[in-house]
Amino acid sequence: MNPALPNDWENDSTLSAHNPVVRWKDKTLSAVATMAVIKRQLQRMGQGKSPKPNASPIFSLISDRIRIKKLTKRYHQYLNKYSTK
Repeated sequence: MNPALPNDWENDSTLSAHNPVVRWKDKTLSAVATMAVIKRQLQRMGQGKSPKPNASPIFSLISDRIRIKKLTKRYHQYLNKYSTK
């Protein structure tokens, strides 16, 4: 992953981006796992770390689900606190 890829594409149109591929039988889970891997890589780059080219799709999927569950819980607490009833 290269965060400057759009700028690099402007200068050199022959560049290509690495797209992680998850080859599971269930296409829906495969797509969700691919998205989780990409999110994990973007989070790593946001923390100043380099992306892992061989990131585990199952670990990425589980950690993404846990992260989303925590964010949803925090959002519901916010709604309950600031909602006008």
